[in-house]
Amino acid sequence: MRLFLDTNVLVDHALIRKTGRPYEAEFILDWAAYHEIPMFVSPGCIYTFVYLLQKHGIKEEALKQQLSFYLEVLNISHVDSQCFADGLQSDFTDVEDSFQYFSALRSNCDFLLTTNLTDFRCADNANITVTSPLNFLITVLKKQKGIDF
Repeated sequence: MRLFLDTNVLVDHALIRKTGRPYEAEFILDWAAYHEIPMFVSPGCIYTFVYLLQKHGIKEEALKQQLSFYLEVLNISHVDSQCFADGLQSDFTDVEDSFQYFSALRSNCDFLLTTNLTDFRCADNANITVTSPLNFLITVLKKQKGIDF
């Protein structure tokens, strides 16, 4: 099993966003690290992630420490010009999400986890399963909200 984390999942976790799924993200990150399940993010995710952490006041050493932690447990997905070309030719309305999707495919991920399922409606689930962190925990890992996480 290989997991791809959309930027919003990583940001939810780092900033413990109430509008997101930070506890689900925490469980998945811990579970995957413990079981040595490869987790991927795109290079663009890292740029956006750093920008958003800085906007929320995380700077200098604290930023470097937090980013170092994530880089220890996450792999950076493969991106090439074909990922971008495929994204531009796809039916995605959000171009950035199309790049995430094709980057996940290029890294042979089985699941793309996102809290923004709406923008991934046109994704072909025959190639990769696009799901929310909550749904992944319940349907794939068979965990119960309120008990396991």
